[in-house]
Amino acid sequence: MNEPYIFKNYEEYRNFFLMYLNEVDNNLIDLAIYTKGNKGQIIALKGLCEHIIVKKKVYDFYNSITQIQINKIQSKDNSISKEKVITKKLNF
Repeated sequence: MNEPYIFKNYEEYRNFFLMYLNEVDNNLIDLAIYTKGNKGQIIALKGLCEHIIVKKKVYDFYNSITQIQINKIQSKDNSISKEKVITKKLNF
């Protein structure tokens, strides 16, 4: 079921994402907006907002891994893939 988030205005909506992310692409977060109210309120889909945050955090983490870190992990297990590197780094 799609639960909504209701924000007073676009700035509050944008600040919601900035609580979790270092930077926000307005075009990306605009995809989660379901509708805008007459007084500037933003109604966004909760699941989509959370999905955007998680995907961006994973993307940022994946891009933060250096080749040296990958090589160090791979030296312990020669058959390891990049996906396993991330999993080991996150301790899943």
